[in-house]
Amino acid sequence: MNLSDIFTYTIVGCLGFWLVASTICQFNILRLESFFRRMDYFSLLPRWSFFAPNPGVTDYHLLYRDKDQENECGRWRELPIASKRTLLGAVWNPKKRNKKALSDAVQSIVRSSSQLKDSEFKTSICYIALVNFIASIPRKNVGKATQFMIMESYGHYAEKNPKMLFRSEFHKI
Repeated sequence: MNLSDIFTYTIVGCLGFWLVASTICQFNILRLESFFRRMDYFSLLPRWSFFAPNPGVTDYHLLYRDKDQENECGRWRELPIASKRTLLGAVWNPKKRNKKALSDAVQSIVRSSSQLKDSEFKTSICYIALVNFIASIPRKNVGKATQFMIMESYGHYAEKNPKMLFRSEFHKI
């Protein structure tokens, strides 16, 4: 047996041990996960969690409408929060950060709308960012004020109707 064979067996043995330890930690086989986690000083054992304990089953929708000079409200228009996924999007997706920021702002509004007082809520960064974003959208007819709404739908569960989670006041454009 030469040096390259010893090196090969050592590498294969280490990778094999890593695979076994990762599998044990993922499925907690024989309740050995805590033992391996204590010895994992370099955090080499992965934690795969493809599905959260409470996976999201709803989708959020951001809608806005404008009020014209005669105080008449226009129809609600939806702003897409997420882009349609494409193969090219895995490599080139220049709008990804903007969509992620919009999605995070909407989720933050939903989470904090019941916790904050009305005066605190209207001065939150996410609320102001959404008002600013919606007010900056190019429009054919310039309105006097704009309003936004966040709706929740249940994806493939057609038997449940969408529900309104939050509706802002009108803000001057």
